[in-house]
Amino acid sequence: MRVRANGVETEVSANAVVLACGGFEANREMRSRYLGPGWDMAKVRGTRYNQGDGIRMALEIGAQSYGQWTGCHAV
Repeated sequence: MRVRANGVETEVSANAVVLACGGFEANREMRSRYLGPGWDMAKVRGTRYNQGDGIRMALEIGAQSYGQWTGCHAV
């Protein structure tokens, strides 16, 4: 895999890549898709920027989704 850090491109060998990119709690469509009907109407507190962009981009290029996608911690 090739990575760029501080403008320098480098080849890196790895068995896996872990992507940490925030959630999708501020995205109505993704909440409804993964959490179920009615979640598009939930009033979400916290960051409005967690739109799931990093998750979407990773899935579009073939990343394997992992974890529990049908539940959440809510107050």
